[in-house]
Amino acid sequence: MRDNLRLTVSVPIQEQDVQMTSCWDRARNRQTSILKYQNQTFRLINAFPSNQLAEVRFMWWNLTDTLGKTCLLLNSSKGCSLWEQIEPNQLSNYQMVEVETREAKEEVVSLALVKASLLLLQAVSADVDYVLGFEYADRLQQRLATLFQQEKFPQANSTADIKRLFQVEPSIIAHTLPWQETQIYTLLINLYGMAEAFFGNDNFIARVCECLEDLSIPERSEFIEWLKTQPTLYSLWKLDS
Repeated sequence: MRDNLRLTVSVPIQEQDVQMTSCWDRARNRQTSILKYQNQTFRLINAFPSNQLAEVRFMWWNLTDTLGKTCLLLNSSKGCSLWEQIEPNQLSNYQMVEVETREAKEEVVSLALVKASLLLLQAVSADVDYVLGFEYADRLQQRLATLFQQEKFPQANSTADIKRLFQVEPSIIAHTLPWQETQIYTLLINLYGMAEAFFGNDNFIARVCECLEDLSIPERSEFIEWLKTQPTLYSLWKLDS
């Protein structure tokens, strides 16, 4: 199960105490993630792999103590992220998702698919590393990086972008990945094929699919229902409702 997110500036907090959503940052002309905690609103500054925690702690210290900003440092086993408080007079710069619109509903649906896909991506990579060793895991990640670039996945072009897909908590970065249904299908069918080629069988499925327990029950049900509409994927990944 996913470790609880921790609030470095205070006491440990449970994930259910944090609400994350996606919005459009008008000032920067891009999509970003928004976090709400204790009636305060924060925007995502950046997300980092867990091996950069010491550097991120220094960045957080510099932002809070030197520059006097109110920032959160969220840390989990899969990565960490920095969040800056949005002042009330800045809220008009952020266009929140309106759930009443059809486009927004589609975005909410795709978010569950993106989170599930990232969990499977990271679980397969970790399983290859554990069973076969680092060199095989690195080879897997290189092949997937080529796939991301060839298929033009948004926010997965640079080396840094691709690295964070394998190392940063999916619940943090999923909001920043506007992937389409066809891209998720392409990722999952290739991820299965690569894993089967590395292991020589599909015995990895039971192990890696435990990662889907990190989804909420509605998210997991939504992901499985979507898989059922994709017969080839559903038969490969062998997920039950």
